[in-house]
Amino acid sequence: MDIYFTTDTGDFVDSCFFSLADVCQIPGFDFNQGADPVEFAEIINFGATDVTVNVSFEVFDGPVPQNVKYVQFEFGPGSSLINEFDTRSGTVYGHANAEGAEAVGAAAFFNTTAFGPFVAGCSPACLEPFSSAGGTPLLLNEAGERLRSPKLLLKPGFTAPDGANTSFFASDINLPAVGEPDGFPNFFGTSAAAPHAAAVAALMLDQRNRDLAARRFILGPKQLTPDIIYGAMRLTARDMSAAALVGPPVPFERSFLFDFDSGFGLLDATKALLVTKGF
Repeated sequence: MDIYFTTDTGDFVDSCFFSLADVCQIPGFDFNQGADPVEFAEIINFGATDVTVNVSFEVFDGPVPQNVKYVQFEFGPGSSLINEFDTRSGTVYGHANAEGAEAVGAAAFFNTTAFGPFVAGCSPACLEPFSSAGGTPLLLNEAGERLRSPKLLLKPGFTAPDGANTSFFASDINLPAVGEPDGFPNFFGTSAAAPHAAAVAALMLDQRNRDLAARRFILGPKQLTPDIIYGAMRLTARDMSAAALVGPPVPFERSFLFDFDSGFGLLDATKALLVTKGF
């Protein structure tokens, strides 16, 4: 299957490989027969005015797929708008949506109760607007064979903070209310939130090793498995109910204990360590 962009009249948008017009595209023409059924296409607007394009899917060879999912990536909030066929479905996919992996949502550190928050009403935290939502069903097994029924996993499992300081990566932000800029660049994204969750897991493992070394009584297994760690983090997470966009927090739909936006809520390191101590 190929993916490309066309104009309202059905004409092929100029390719960026041959023309750097005001609007050009990098079409998705990957030869992936027998490989992962993934295509990536990009539309670039160098001009000063908005443009409307159509996303076209074309079967190049092989059977016509029963289901096609698209995920939209933006180069900035509000830089693109879906006029038709906005499925408003989850955007967690790939390794983050795999069994045995824990997907982590992102909440800006300055929109947590520990730091104010910057946006009033973010308690215990507000989700980042770019944090991917779950709800993407698994249709195939590891061998590429179709499952008898779709499998829906609870993703993300929980949310962790992003926007913390780094020694060199990204750039410093300007938010005097939370002590920024402070001379250190701030790293945002779920790629920044996941390492914070991994650090909590490392503390849990270290605590267990210290208990074993001290010959303390342990009720549960000697080694904390990933399932035990994930379960403890989910069990002790603090329920979240809103995302911080422009203006006041925007409530999630059907948010109670678990939702496909923030998972089971904001990760609570202290409680996660408490429930696994001696268990």
